[in-house]
Order: sequence, then structure tokens, then C-alpha cells
Amino acid sequence: RPSRIHAGEAAAILAGATFLTLFVTSRPVFSAGVLALFVLARFRNDPAYRIFAIGLFAFISQYLLLTGPFIWLHDAVATGDAWVTRHLLNLLGFGVTGSGTFILRPAADFGVDVIWGCSTSYVAAPVGAAFVIAVLALRRGWRRSDAGWLAGLLLATFGVNLLRLALTSVSSELHRFWHDGDGTAAFAVGYMLLVAAFS
Repeated sequence: RPSRIHAGEAAAILAGATFLTLFVTSRPVFSAGVLALFVLARFRNDPAYRIFAIGLFAFISQYLLLTGPFIWLHDAVATGDAWVTRHLLNLLGFGVTGSGTFILRPAADFGVDVIWGCSTSYVAAPVGAAFVIAVLALRRGWRRSDAGWLAGLLLATFGVNLLRLALTSVSSELHRFWHDGDGTAAFAVGYMLLVAAFS
């Protein structure tokens, strides 16, 4: 569609994205975030590019949410995830102990430490970004009711991540399969299906 953007500006944005992706090694995610923020600000009033700008910003934001100061948030959420997982496993009769981020199962001589990369908030960042991008692609816009669907998706993500944490905390064999083996692909597909369903 007709737009105010010129070929030179489009080429400069593409060149900037390429440079930040391929050559900026110290803080590539931050640099890409600045570029996404620029695109969002530049095209916020242009209907031909606004959806692209929002989608790009959502895509880059997921990586920003996985680094820097947000690691502290993920550490705190991991503590809560471990607490809930311990209670769930005890209700199921597995007899676990531990405190903080540790889940210990003495009967199996096994334990795990739920670090920030396994927290629900860490998983929620790409899931949330995928939802925003999918909704924008399907409808070319955002409705107020989409926030409720996003909240439902994040709640479902918590449930799926809780299941994953429980499975990986029972024994070393289950941990190898669900954390390091083919089980990881099953959960990745599960999150993808959740995003598709809620979108």
C-alpha cells in the first residue's frame, strides 16, 4: 500500500538490522531493541507499517526480557515455581523436600535446582511475544479482550511449566528425558499449540 517510507529509508533500516545482528557482539539484543523501538516510534501512525513495527518490537522484546535486570525477576519466580512444585509432588506422594529453588527427593537420591532459565516467567516471554505476533498477523489489530486471552495463555503456560518441573524433579532418568532429551521438543510443541489455540 502507499506509504511515506522511501526505498532509501527501508534500505537503511534493513542495513541497520543486518549490522546489529551480524556484527554487534557486545550487546546485540539491546542494540536490536533500540532499532525495534525506533521502528515502532517511526511507524506508529502509518497503517501500512504499524503492524510490522509492533510485531518487530514484540519479537525483540522477548529477548530483552530474558536478559539483564530481568534475571532477578526470573530468579524470584523460580523460587515460587520450586515451592509450588514441591507441594504438588508431595500431594502426589513423591516425598520431596528442599527450600528456595531446590527440590530434593531423598528416596531417589536425586535433586534439582530450578534456575532462572527454567522459571515460568522465562518461558512466558517468548510465549507472550508469539501470541502478540500471531494475533496481529491474524487480525491486523489488537482488541482490549486480547489482554484477557493473553492472561489465560500465561496461566496455561504456568501450568505446563509446572508439569515440566514436576516431571524433571522425580528422577534422573525423567530429568534426562524431559530436560535434556526428546521431551524438550514435546514441551516446545505444547507451547506452540497453546499460542495457536489462544490466538
